[in-house]
Amino acid sequence: MEAPDWVTEALNSESPSMRLKAATWAKSHPNDVSVTILMRSLQKEPVNQIRQIFNDVLATRQTAQLQTDVGASSAAVAAQVAIPELARLIRHELSPPIGWIRRAGNREIEDFPRSSTNDALNRLERRVDAIIALIKSDSALDLVTVSLESLLRDSWPDFTKSATFSPAQELLGRQPDIETDVGLFELILSNAYQNAIDASNELTDPPPISVSWSEVGGRFWIRISNGFSGNQFDIQDVQATGISTKVGHQGIGISLIKTATSRLKYGFRVTGQSGLATFTLTGGLSVND
Repeated sequence: MEAPDWVTEALNSESPSMRLKAATWAKSHPNDVSVTILMRSLQKEPVNQIRQIFNDVLATRQTAQLQTDVGASSAAVAAQVAIPELARLIRHELSPPIGWIRRAGNREIEDFPRSSTNDALNRLERRVDAIIALIKSDSALDLVTVSLESLLRDSWPDFTKSATFSPAQELLGRQPDIETDVGLFELILSNAYQNAIDASNELTDPPPISVSWSEVGGRFWIRISNGFSGNQFDIQDVQATGISTKVGHQGIGISLIKTATSRLKYGFRVTGQSGLATFTLTGGLSVND
C-alpha cells in the first residue's frame, strides 16, 4: 500500500497541523511512506513534536526489518540494534540545523532557491542520507538518472580552487546519463576531490587538478589526477598504513570510498607515480548492470 495523495501533500504543507496529521498517519502506517520522503520531511521540519514522530517512524521501520531476520544469533541481533540507533541519532542531530539554515536563507537571501547556499544545503542533505545509507547496509538505494558530466562538475567542493573537466575524445558531442544513488556517488567524489585539493595545497606550484571521464559499452570510467608531495604509492599503502595523498590522513576517506563503491558495485584504484596521484572510478551506467 502507498500513502494517499493527501499525506504527501500535507507533508509539504506550510500548516503545522496538516504536517502533524500526516506524520501521525505515517506512524500508524510506517511501511507505506518511503524512507526518502520521511528523511526529507524530517530534515525540513521545524516543529520538535512532529520531528520526533518522523524519528519514531524511521526507527519502527528498522526494528521491523530486524525482527524479520530469522536465524540470527542474539549477539548478532544486539549488534544490529545499535545500527539504527546510530542512524536515528545522526538524523536527530543534523536534520534540525539543516532546516534552521534553510529557513534563515529563505529570509535573508534573495532568490534563495537559486543560490549557491541552497545548492550547498542540498549537497549536505544528500551527504547525511549517504552516511546513513552506509551505516544501514540493508537500506534501499535511492536511484535516480542524472547526467554524468553534471554530477562530476556539480560535486566539486571548493569555491576557491578550480579543476579542469575534460570528457574523453570519444564522448565529444554526447553526454551519457548514469543511474546511481546521488548521495553515495557524491560521497565518493567529494572524498576523492578533497584528497586531490589537499594534496595540491602542499605543493608550491602544483599542476592543475584534472577530471576526465568516458563511457564505453555501458560502463563508465572517471579519472582524477593531481600533484602530490612524494614519489609513489598505491592503494595497498593507503589501506595498510593510512598513507594518503595528504599529510595526517588516516585512510578514513579511502575507507568511505571503499564502502560506498561496494554498495554501488563500482571499482576504484588509487596510484601515485613521479609526483602525480590518480584516482580512477569505474562502474556500470546502471547499478544493476
